[in-house]
Amino acid sequence: MKRTAVPPLVHLVLMLMAVAGPVAAGVEVLPEGVRFSYTDPVAGQVTVAGEFNAWSTTATPMVLEDGVWTVTVKLDPGKHEYKYVVDGQWTADPENPYTTGAYGNSVVEISASGTEVKQEATSNTALSPKILLGGRFIGLYISRENAGRGRQYELIRPVMDIDLDWKVRVNEVTNLHMLTKINNENEKTVTDFWRTNLRFDRGSIRLHTDRIEGKLFDNESVGRWDDPWNLVGSVGIFDHDFGYREQGAIGTTGWGKAKLTLLYSDDFENGGTTNPGLDTLTAAEEGTFLDSTSMTYGFTSARTVTYVAQNTDNDKDVFALRGKVPFGGVTLGSSFRLDRGYNPGSLSLIDIDPADPEGTAGVQRNWTNTVEEWWGGGGDLLAGGEDRPYTFQAEFLYGRADVVARDGSERDVRLTASATYDEALGDTLLDPVIVVESSSDRPADLGKFRLDRSYRYYLGGSYRFEDSDFEVGAGWARETHDQSRFATGVSEDLENSYNRFDFTIKQVIPDARDLTVAFEAKVFDFYYDERTPWENQFWFDKRNFWLDQGEHEVEYDRMTLVGGRDASILKPSLSFELSKKRRIDFTYLGTIAGEPGKEPKYVESLFQVLGRPWRQIRLYSDTRLVKYNDPVLDLFGSYWCTFAEVAYEMGKGMEIAFSYGVDPYVIDDAVNKYDYIGRDLFLFAGGADGEAARRAFTGLSETIPDAEQALEDERRFQIEGIVRF
Repeated sequence: MKRTAVPPLVHLVLMLMAVAGPVAAGVEVLPEGVRFSYTDPVAGQVTVAGEFNAWSTTATPMVLEDGVWTVTVKLDPGKHEYKYVVDGQWTADPENPYTTGAYGNSVVEISASGTEVKQEATSNTALSPKILLGGRFIGLYISRENAGRGRQYELIRPVMDIDLDWKVRVNEVTNLHMLTKINNENEKTVTDFWRTNLRFDRGSIRLHTDRIEGKLFDNESVGRWDDPWNLVGSVGIFDHDFGYREQGAIGTTGWGKAKLTLLYSDDFENGGTTNPGLDTLTAAEEGTFLDSTSMTYGFTSARTVTYVAQNTDNDKDVFALRGKVPFGGVTLGSSFRLDRGYNPGSLSLIDIDPADPEGTAGVQRNWTNTVEEWWGGGGDLLAGGEDRPYTFQAEFLYGRADVVARDGSERDVRLTASATYDEALGDTLLDPVIVVESSSDRPADLGKFRLDRSYRYYLGGSYRFEDSDFEVGAGWARETHDQSRFATGVSEDLENSYNRFDFTIKQVIPDARDLTVAFEAKVFDFYYDERTPWENQFWFDKRNFWLDQGEHEVEYDRMTLVGGRDASILKPSLSFELSKKRRIDFTYLGTIAGEPGKEPKYVESLFQVLGRPWRQIRLYSDTRLVKYNDPVLDLFGSYWCTFAEVAYEMGKGMEIAFSYGVDPYVIDDAVNKYDYIGRDLFLFAGGADGEAARRAFTGLSETIPDAEQALEDERRFQIEGIVRF
C-alpha cells in the first residue's frame, strides 16, 4: 500500500489531540454498515480505500458535513484494512488506534453477529500509524518535619518525573519498544536552555514469527524460567525478573510441542575492573609455623594460598539455555546457565617442592588478573497444573564455581627465619621470611581453581479443592556446598548444607464477604562447618553463586535470623470486605520469624484498609506494628508507624493523592514500577540492610533500633499527582 503523507501542521494538531485525551474510534459499526468518518474541514476531496474496493482512490467518495467527511459501506464479517485518501495523499485513520501491515493500514474487524471486535491498540499518534505513545507523569511534593529547626515542616525539592513510552510496530513480525525519561534532578546538570536530559532508560527489539520469538533487550524484563528454582529470574529480595540492568538477546523456537530458549546477556557494569593489590610474600608468611625443637620455620601445608577478590559483577556475561517437551501429561525440562567474568581478583600460590627434605623450598605463582565463573544445570519435571487441580514439581541442579587466572608469573622461593633482638624482652625473636631465589620471573600457565561445588534438589506440589475453594501446598528444597580454600580461606574443604520445608494453605469463602485466609511457612535447617566464614552463609550473595551478584536474600524479616542454625518464617494473612456497598476491604498481613520451638525474634503485623466510598475517591490506610525479641543482638523493643492517603481521580488516568507518613508504595527503580517496598527502602537507608548484616552483624543491635525509631518518628505530608496517558 502507498505511504502516508500528511501536512506537518495536521500532524502536530492530531498528535496533541491524541496525547491530550482518550482516542475515539474512527469507525462505527451500524446495522446498515460501517460508517467511516474523517475530520478535515479544509480538505477538497476525501475518499476511503481498502480491500473492499480493491484500494481504489475514487470508488468510495466521502461527503462533507460540518467539517466531517463520512460514508457508510456494507462490509462482511472479518477484518478489513483501509486508509483515507485526502486530496490525493494516503493517510491512516487518525482516530482509529488499530493498524497493521508494512504501511500502517487502519483496521476494522466485524464479528459474525455484526458488531465491532475491539483489538489491542497499536497507534495513537498522527506522527505515524505504527507508533503507540504512552507515558506517565509523577509530581511528588514532600513536606518533612525538621526536628533540628524547631520541628518546623520543610518542603523537600519536588520530584518531577516523566516517562515517555514508545511502542513501534515496524511490520507484522517486528516490534520496537523504548522508554525515555525526564527527571528534574537530572536537569540540574543542564546549562544550555535548549537542552534537556531526556535519557534512554530501557528498550527492546522483538521479532516474532510462527517458528521463532526473539528479543534484543537493554534493561528490560525477559521474565523468569518456569523451573522450580528459577535458574534465570526471581532475582534478589524484591523478586525481579531477569533482564533489568542487563543487555543482551533471548530467543525461543520450537519443534512441535517442544521448545528451546537461548539467552545471552552482559551487565556492562562500570567499576570493579581493577584487581585488588596483593603483597604476596607477606601474605604467604601467615601460612607458616615454628618448629620449637629445631627452631626453624616450615609451611603448614604443601600449598599456601592467598586470594583476594573484588565482590562485583565486573561486566559479567551470562549464557543460558532451557528446553521443554511435553510427554504423556508430564512436561520434562532441562536448564543450563554459565556466568563468566565477575569478581576480579589477585591470586598467589606457593607449592612446596616434595624433594626438599626441609620442606622450605617451593615455587610461587602469582596472577594479578583473575576472574570468577560458574556454571550450573540440571533437569526438572512438571505434572498437572493449568486445567488440573493438582501440580507436582521436581528439579535437580548441579553447579560449580571456579577462579580463572591469566597472565601469571612464577619464581623460586625459600622460607627462612629472621632473627631480631628485642631489647625490652632481652631476647632474640624469630620471624618467618620468604625470600625470592630466582634471578628472574618465568611465565605461569593458565590457572583454573575450584571455588565451590554445589547441588540443589526440589520436590513439591499443591492441590486445589474446587468445590470448597481450598488450596494446600508443600515443598522440600535442599542445597549443598563443598567450598575450597579459595572460597573460604580455610586450608581444608568445607561442606555446608541446608534443608528448607515450605507449606501453604489458602481458603476462600465467597459467601462470607469474600473472606480469604492464607498461611505460608518456611522452615530452614542449616548445617555449617564451625570454620565457615561469616560471609559464606547461604543468604549472602558473595559466596553463593546461585544468587545474582549484589542481590542477597536478607529480607527485613530475616535480619535477626542471620547466623542461626535453624530458622522459621511464618506468614499468616486475612482479608475480607468491610462494606460491599462502599467497596471497602480489610487486609491483615503477618510475619513471625525466629528459631523453631522458641519465642519469635521478629513479629510484624500490617493492617490495611482500602476503599472507594465514592466513585472518584480512594481511601487507603496502612499501619505497621513490629516487635523485636533477639537476645543474640540484645535487641528488644516495639515500633509502629502508619500511612494514610486520600486520592481523587480527576479523569481517566489522572489522580491526585494527599497522604501522611512514609508511603509503602514507591517506584522500584530497577523495574520502574510501583511496589510495596517503601518502608524497606527507608529502613535500608538507615544502614540496616543485608550488606550491613554481612559486614558487621553485631552493629545491627544499634542500626536496627535507630532505623526503626527514625521510621516511627518520621513526620511527612505528601501531595502526589499521577497522569497516565
